[in-house]
Amino acid sequence: MFLLSIALFIGVTAMAMYMSAEFSVFYNWPSLIIVIPVSLAFSMAITSLSTFKQAFSIVLSDGAGWSQSQLTAASHVFEAIGKSAVLMGWFGVIIGAVAMASDIDKTEFADVIGPATAVCLLTLLYGYALNIVCFSASSRIQYFATKFIPESHA
Repeated sequence: MFLLSIALFIGVTAMAMYMSAEFSVFYNWPSLIIVIPVSLAFSMAITSLSTFKQAFSIVLSDGAGWSQSQLTAASHVFEAIGKSAVLMGWFGVIIGAVAMASDIDKTEFADVIGPATAVCLLTLLYGYALNIVCFSASSRIQYFATKFIPESHA
């Protein structure tokens, strides 16, 4: 059900993008690079590579058989990814704003303002989209903790 809900989120988002403009306007490599790899790297740096890998195994499992400490660590991984993604999105907004506010010639204005605005807004879009997915993953893991670990042992 988790993967179905993520697929539904992606599908509805893609449909909204397609209906509002050409899909290509919502795709920007610099924005993706600012948000996704850095968020994943921050999460691995905050936890560990093995915990990072285990978190994905846990969220895709049925939740049974994991210890409270494993579930807590996995939830922490997704919280770190989500929060880092939003922060990197805002960081991209600042980069885009600086690019737009920089000293540009009138003849270059139209060529510079479009790409800078794309980086500015798309980093935030990607950051919040990744945060939504990570919130769902973290909530799923927290549900596992309450379902499979008795209150007296928590």
